Amino acid sequence: IRSLPANPWSNVNDSTDTFTIDTTGVSVSLTAISPDPGTDTTPTISGSATATVGTISNVQFQVDSTTGSWTSCTASDGSFNAATETFSCTTSALSDGSHTIYVRAVDNASNNSSNASDGFTVDTTNPASFDLDSPGNESYTNSERPSFKWKATSDATAGLSKYVLE
Repeated sequence: IRSLPANPWSNVNDSTDTFTIDTTGVSVSLTAISPDPGTDTTPTISGSATATVGTISNVQFQVDSTTGSWTSCTASDGSFNAATETFSCTTSALSDGSHTIYVRAVDNASNNSSNASDGFTVDTTNPASFDLDSPGNESYTNSERPSFKWKATSDATAGLSKYVLE
């Protein structure tokens, strides 16, 4: 913007200001919480945020909702003040079960990113005990390749993927 005010004596005061109109996007990428499922009840997610124009001024998160108040994440270098910032977000204590963390970033022109998200499971419960159904306890078989059958387990979040015979 350039302004040229003049007074009655034809003196001109030339003044120039430069500014940027920033309506461009902000993007967030996340590194998935691992291991999943995990036993950490206060998991930390990390990622990076990038402003197309300007600088990142804040990164925030919520767990299991995108309504209400957002919690601030921490910039890896101590402050959000660059076009690209890496960050980490640590949740408060979570209960066992499935959760989703939502993360958003804001640039210095107050442009918000879309919410990035990661789903994960907290499981602090030891696997339920399971019993061999057949062959029965203390039984004998003449098969070189016996078939084994276990009684069903009721632990929904144990994450059992296989049985190992030793």
